[in-house]
Amino acid sequence: MKKRSILLILAAASVSLLSGCQKEDTTSKYAKYVTLGDYKGLTVDRVVYTVTEEDVEAEIENLLYSYSETTPITDRGALNGDLVNIDYSGTIDGEAFDGGSESDCEVELGSDSFIEGFEDQIVGMKTGETKEFSVTFPENYDGELDGKEAVFTVTVNEIYQTELPALDEEFVKENTEYTSIADLEMGLREELEASNEDESNYTASYDALYMVIDNSTVGGYPEEIYQEALDEITASNNQIAEMFGISVEELYGDDYDPDAAALDYLTEKLVVYAIAEKEDLSVSDEEYQSYVEENYPLYGYETQEEYEKDYAPESTKYELLYDKVLSFLLDNSNLNDISEEEYFSDEDIFSEEDVSVEEESVSENE
Repeated sequence: MKKRSILLILAAASVSLLSGCQKEDTTSKYAKYVTLGDYKGLTVDRVVYTVTEEDVEAEIENLLYSYSETTPITDRGALNGDLVNIDYSGTIDGEAFDGGSESDCEVELGSDSFIEGFEDQIVGMKTGETKEFSVTFPENYDGELDGKEAVFTVTVNEIYQTELPALDEEFVKENTEYTSIADLEMGLREELEASNEDESNYTASYDALYMVIDNSTVGGYPEEIYQEALDEITASNNQIAEMFGISVEELYGDDYDPDAAALDYLTEKLVVYAIAEKEDLSVSDEEYQSYVEENYPLYGYETQEEYEKDYAPESTKYELLYDKVLSFLLDNSNLNDISEEEYFSDEDIFSEEDVSVEEESVSENE
């Protein structure tokens, strides 16, 4: 089975932004349209990630950066590693283009946050200096700017030098739960291994779900349920696009079909509910309440009521049920541990597999 797109995974995990609630029993409402194929005893590949020394060093660097201090620089030009605040505007053939201008933009020189050559041109510039230069977009960029030369006018507003604290025993004792550098390194390695295991299990359970989807048949669906799926996937896509500061078309490409995406999501949802009904899996009011009380402050809400205005109870309950179904599939699958190289060797993250679905809408009574 081919692996699913990371963007599709993100979309599936972010579709809680739908208001309103469903009146009848949700599980039965969805499950009755599905004839499940095999869903227990599946053989599923589980990728095993290896934690390297470089991974641990990167975590230590991230830790040091979280305690770093920035010092304004006024007596020299910007260097690689400096944080600079800039205004920039770009043109192609004398015309401004989308995404080519920004004010108060902060960038760490040498981080390759911009296209090749852009940050190099800023190295050496001083506070208050303005410079015009040309850079060329990569040949495979976004389909519109591919290979085009752009002229940018950049003004450096401020330059900061980032100073990291020294990694020593004193720093470790004062700022972490560990007492030595060796303990810190071991602890970070264990945290990375635990995180990798969680990711491996989630990916395996997600792959198992799509094996079930491929083995199952959806015998139609009512227009009402399809419209719910379309509304949810649209809200999710808008949220993700806004998060990245781009349009939905830029996120998925010109060939993106929202109706097909809604049908894929609907199919997934139907199968999830079918498995839940078959195995008597459900989310209790107590489980829902415990989850919301724990999480609404983490989402920046003052009250549960404010949270539920954006995250409808039925949608949140579905996400909790979704996790239960994935856990069930993982527990009832035969896991075949393989390396990253093996797992990703035949990956086509933008492919979509055919699922047996009768696209003709049927009535609720049918």
